[in-house]
Order: sequence, then structure tokens, then C-alpha cells
Amino acid sequence: MKRDWNLIRMQLEAIERDDANSLFSDLGEEPKHQNEMSWEEYDNLMSEYKTKENLIFDHLKLSIDDGYIDGVYIQLSADGIWSRGLGARPRLTSKGHDLISTIRSKDIWNVITETAKKKGIELTFSAISELGKVAIKNILS
Repeated sequence: MKRDWNLIRMQLEAIERDDANSLFSDLGEEPKHQNEMSWEEYDNLMSEYKTKENLIFDHLKLSIDDGYIDGVYIQLSADGIWSRGLGARPRLTSKGHDLISTIRSKDIWNVITETAKKKGIELTFSAISELGKVAIKNILS
């Protein structure tokens, strides 16, 4: 999986505005087989659903595992089934607030992505943090 920074930004913004339930709204309902539906059609719908589910949950898990989000619980079972839970009040950690502030600013984000591209740096959480400091310094000077 390649990181989708727009999806990560949207997930962090949802937590920031106290709308954790919207994290999963793009998923919709899991497809159910209907009598008038062929099994091939059902398999295609289920495959599309699983692809979207993996994208959303994998990105959310990255933010949770790296300490940017607290109070959202994601688990992948051995048989590939995702489960999720929300604590009493999901929130961004201090690191999460710093990250969303960095990637929300178009000017800073443009400097980060341009610098990373020029230098051949993969955009990771830590690279964005470091490049964000450089970007802010460049914008302020």
C-alpha cells in the first residue's frame, strides 16, 4: 500500500472536528448477495468493498500506530476481517495536531512535497515532520 496523504489528512480532520463516525462513512454497507444478482457480480462488489475497506483501515491504523490518534481502535484478524471501535472521545494527540497543522497548510505542504521530490525523499510521518520545519523556516525567512 502506498500512503495516500489526502486520505490521512481527511481522517485527521474528522477526528479534530469530533466526527470520528465519518471515518467509516465512505465504506457504506457491506454488499449482500441478492437473488437477482449473479455470484460473479456479488464477488466484484465485495472485492471493491474490501479494497476500499483496506485502504481506509490501513491508513487509519498507520495514524493510530504512530501515535497521532487516540481513542480509535482498529484490529485485523488472522482471517482478514477488520474490527473497529471508538472510545468515549476519540481525539488527536499533540503529535496529531502538529501533523494536521503541517499538512493542512497549502504553502507548507507544497514546499514539503516539492523538497521531497527534488531530494528523492519518501514522504513518511517523520519526513513530513522534518520537512515541515524546513518549510516553515523557508516561508518565514
